[in-house]
Amino acid sequence: MNAYIDGRAAIVNRDYATKDASRTIIYDTHELVAAATSVHYINTSLAALDNGEIGELFHQISEGYMFVNSMKYSPNKKITQAQIDEILNTDFGTDGDFWKVTNAGLIKARNTIVSVYPELADVAEQL
Repeated sequence: MNAYIDGRAAIVNRDYATKDASRTIIYDTHELVAAATSVHYINTSLAALDNGEIGELFHQISEGYMFVNSMKYSPNKKITQAQIDEILNTDFGTDGDFWKVTNAGLIKARNTIVSVYPELADVAEQL
């Protein structure tokens, strides 16, 4: 929130260095939120897969798919397009076929995200 407030004040005051710094904070924070939400949906997908709840799995993994996909739009993204493609087209099932998703693939996806966003490491399994 402070980055939004500081950035808006910087625009009014024509303080372009502060505006740019605030913009970077906003981009980075939004990307981290998308990454954390992706991990959350991976965790709920793991639980649904373990319980044999296919409908719930498909709901949760489709949400996770879209949050992972959304990270490609961050202008300063930390995750590479190759990592995003690997998660979406392999880890979430061969060619994105949710019928082919496995626990190992979901855990690999979570580990990839956490390796790029180490801020999530301590909470990744609780998200």
